[in-house]
Amino acid sequence: MEMEDANMEPELVTGFPVDGLRGPPDSRRALTQVEDRFRRMPENGELYRGLFARFKLAHDYVATLGPQSKPKRQYCYSLVRFVKLLRRKPLLERLARSEKVISTIKDLHFHLDSIFESVGLGTAPEMTQWKTEWAAGCADQCQQLTDLIQGTPGRPGATTRMLVKEMRSHKKVKEMLMELFVELEGNPASQLGPLKQAIFDRIKEYLQSQPDVPEFIPRLFNWYISEKDVTLAAESFGSGTYGAVSRGTWCHNGVDQDVVVKTLYSETSDAAEGLFLYRLDFWFKLPSHSSILKLHGGCHLSTPPFFVCEEAFGGNIVDFLAREENKSKFWSMFLHVAEGLQFLRDQKIVHGGLKGSNILVGKDDMPKLADFGFSQIRSLSAGLSQKSAEAQNNTVRWKPREALQQTGNENPQSKSDVYSLGMCMIEALTDEVPFAEMLDDQNVMDYVTEGGAHSKPDQVSNEEWSVIGKLCEVEVQRRPDIDQALALIGHMAELAPSA
Repeated sequence: MEMEDANMEPELVTGFPVDGLRGPPDSRRALTQVEDRFRRMPENGELYRGLFARFKLAHDYVATLGPQSKPKRQYCYSLVRFVKLLRRKPLLERLARSEKVISTIKDLHFHLDSIFESVGLGTAPEMTQWKTEWAAGCADQCQQLTDLIQGTPGRPGATTRMLVKEMRSHKKVKEMLMELFVELEGNPASQLGPLKQAIFDRIKEYLQSQPDVPEFIPRLFNWYISEKDVTLAAESFGSGTYGAVSRGTWCHNGVDQDVVVKTLYSETSDAAEGLFLYRLDFWFKLPSHSSILKLHGGCHLSTPPFFVCEEAFGGNIVDFLAREENKSKFWSMFLHVAEGLQFLRDQKIVHGGLKGSNILVGKDDMPKLADFGFSQIRSLSAGLSQKSAEAQNNTVRWKPREALQQTGNENPQSKSDVYSLGMCMIEALTDEVPFAEMLDDQNVMDYVTEGGAHSKPDQVSNEEWSVIGKLCEVEVQRRPDIDQALALIGHMAELAPSA
């Protein structure tokens, strides 16, 4: 929208609908209500007022634009985030998440910068004024939180008991302890660091003195991500042994990042949640590898618990390679998959559940292994929910005979992953599950345990089968190990036409 004078106020216009707002989703109604909410969190008052002034100024310029215009979509998205930021919160949560609030406000200002430029407000004083006021607003937040908690002359501070009771549940106190711990670990030079450390110590000491709260102090992990910072898409796009896989966003340092979120099935038992915690911890500590899905963190205190991983823009490898324009990438992509399995082997990890749906495709068409390591912790399998057990049974078409015959005490073998790799290649080339001609999984299990091998599918050439057939060898002693498999696949990748 062109403007001759950025300081001229446009005529008042009505509001416009904003998806995501509670009640009537009207933009002007939302703006008239938010200012009253600033007193709920007085420590952020200066920061909120500067942000509010910019929302108010931009509103009528944005209102004249079409609903699908980028500035209007940015405005709606930012307004919803601002309104959510103003929801009433206990003092302990406000302290624990104070840096996150500042990061979110700064990110909202950056969004408004873009909106201002788009609607012709780039020369308005409000375009730069917020930056000159920023340091004072942050200092005010720090001082007011300090005064609210430690007290001032004539006004007592918050007692430890009050901070705990205001949270209303032991679970929420655990969550805030975890958030304080992560902040102290990740941002030790924070201006509020000494206050957060003091409150963290006070609450731990208080809880330890409570006889009615056995084993209440949670184990502390620096991978913890609060469920407040994760938003899931409406539907999942896959499932694994322990839960559903969805796309979502993770608010990290105030900025929403696209991520993959894996949640445990809601009816999974406490034993399986212990398994989840174990897997999350060892996955987070793994060295980085280009063919392993990066774990950002997770939450074991939410219901259900969840992992947060890097976004897999291309979906799973089977769906990706089913598209005609991607078929020439088959051997190069499975070479990377084999490299991921080799890395896991070197870390003394057997994937134990490899199939096409848990090989995800990330940036630059790089395949990423996910859902690995179940074989290391099979002793906890009694904790599986019905859905988890069904999902685990649904991997039998990719498992070799030695894995199907295990009773639970044998050490898993890396060569079992080589067999599953071959089955994933069959799945990708045929766009069907292995042994597709057998409708019943039990028939497949019986056939494989009795020594049955997968026949060459019609869609697979003799040259391709000369490699894949070796990977799917029934006898584990005759099957190549992952190093040999990598060499075989690498040779085929060299012969394949350039993608």
